[in-house]
Amino acid sequence: MHFVYTTHPFKDSKEPKKELTKYIDGYKESMDIAEVLRPNLEEAKKRIKQLKAYYKQIGTEWGSVKCNPMSDVVEIIEELE
Repeated sequence: MHFVYTTHPFKDSKEPKKELTKYIDGYKESMDIAEVLRPNLEEAKKRIKQLKAYYKQIGTEWGSVKCNPMSDVVEIIEELE
């Protein structure tokens, strides 16, 4: 969500990690990527709102197992701000 809007479901946890390698040079799962993602946070918030609207439009409850992809990380960050 930080780099591109998508409704494409990921088949497993490896797939979004592979996607990150397209946007973060030398990405490894053990990396601290918080500072890399921070500049894209506002766009990520917009994309997550867009994704929530998409799921609502197709009748899928946010948070259900049918929400793939899904992220609540932005909400957690907003609570901390």
